[in-house]
Amino acid sequence: MDLDLKQVKKIFFIGIGGICISAIARLMLLEGKNVFGSDISESEITKELKNLGAKIILGQGIDLVPKGVDLIIYSIAIPKYDPKFFKELQNSGIQILSYPEVLGIVTENKYTIAVSGTHGKTTVTAMIAKILIDAGRDPSVIVGSLLKDYKSNLVV
Repeated sequence: MDLDLKQVKKIFFIGIGGICISAIARLMLLEGKNVFGSDISESEITKELKNLGAKIILGQGIDLVPKGVDLIIYSIAIPKYDPKFFKELQNSGIQILSYPEVLGIVTENKYTIAVSGTHGKTTVTAMIAKILIDAGRDPSVIVGSLLKDYKSNLVV
């Protein structure tokens, strides 16, 4: 990818309440970026992101994207479940990337442990995180659940 996240100041997340995409939103907030987003419904995750400074609107549509956004990050469900909206995003003139694409950019120059499979990914990731944290290794962790000790899906 030819995206320098250091240059991005204002990001809009579509599906910001999703467990994985919300971790990237948390990371961007920690980096001092202006985080905006939308989701179909409010949740504990969207409430927490609002408390951290994200500006979140309920609903879905191109009209919810604020002016001056540098980047749109979308949930991979959007192209499948709302292809008309996805087409509008593609024609918006704003750079758009999926959550997995951004995850690749965020981890590009880092030693990465990725867990894949059908079942147990979240549990195994949480176990690896706990081991590394307890060993004093200071990992950054993105996990598909809220970690009990941190009440977050992001540990940095």
